[in-house]
Amino acid sequence: MSKGKIIENSEVHLFHENDFLSLEMGLNYTQWHVVEELPDFFTSVSAHRCKKCDQTLIVIGEASFEETDQREMGPEYYYYIHQDLTCPKCGQDAEVGIQITYYAHCWDIDSDNIGVEDVWIEGLDWLAEKYWELERISAEKETLTRKLERQAEEALRLSERSNFYVLIVEGKDDVAVWEQFLSNREIPLDNVQIEKYGEGGLNEAIKAAKLFSGKKLKLIPHKLILDSDNDPKSVLKTLKENGIKKEHFHILERKEIDSYLLDEQAISDVLSIKKEDLEDFTKNLKLKGKARLEAIFQQFMGHPPDPQTKGLIVRAMKKIPDEIMSIIWEIESNLESLGEDD
Repeated sequence: MSKGKIIENSEVHLFHENDFLSLEMGLNYTQWHVVEELPDFFTSVSAHRCKKCDQTLIVIGEASFEETDQREMGPEYYYYIHQDLTCPKCGQDAEVGIQITYYAHCWDIDSDNIGVEDVWIEGLDWLAEKYWELERISAEKETLTRKLERQAEEALRLSERSNFYVLIVEGKDDVAVWEQFLSNREIPLDNVQIEKYGEGGLNEAIKAAKLFSGKKLKLIPHKLILDSDNDPKSVLKTLKENGIKKEHFHILERKEIDSYLLDEQAISDVLSIKKEDLEDFTKNLKLKGKARLEAIFQQFMGHPPDPQTKGLIVRAMKKIPDEIMSIIWEIESNLESLGEDD
């Protein structure tokens, strides 16, 4: 690692959840940065130089909350970083000690090190932000995993109560559309849990499917309904690579669920416009699927359709598309067989 440069204003980078701060040593106050709710700790990234051999050390530690003092302009918060380390080059033991103070929306920072000096190095802020992004992604994945597990547990609880089916879709729009498709067939939604998992999309749907391969959950009838995105072979390859069985997924023949809502009579009824006016607008419109539907709504309503409006289009449809109907028949068949078992 290259040698750092000793300067008066050395950097310490702090982050926690959505907050990222770059503080500078030696200043009476640092950049103005208001944190609505101060956490119990910040992760810290700082740079130091071994006094014995000049080796530059990047230290990732934790700034733990220690105490609070009440002052004229409100409370003053104190955070402390204490990190024991050994220089990898010369083996010298050292200590990094940093005190961080937050008061009246300003941050002060000071250090008291043993065996090392604070340094500034080019690109430390970039490195710290990249580390922060990785931490955030990791935390988001953990949160989504816990949410998936809770949703799967709820499915298991409901399945024990009655005949039950789980439909896993990619987005909240898909949820609204499928709820209405089933309602059009008078299938009780109490018996069908339609869910998007995590942030939605193919990868989150696959995570959910893997949960349903567990010892107990695999007994629950379920199916993934996935967009083809005009590349069904790629979607199929991803499913096979993840070990998702054929009976547990259906790749839509068209690009996305919106492609099945392009029923001009139903759209005309929902928008309260003449079908002829809609046909005049769409006759030279080359867009397809979701883009086509959104263009229609932008033209006549000034905004794209929300999930509820898409549900209304389904409700207004006189005929459910054959491909969608085949999936519904499968759900009906499963619910009937489960009812007979009860």
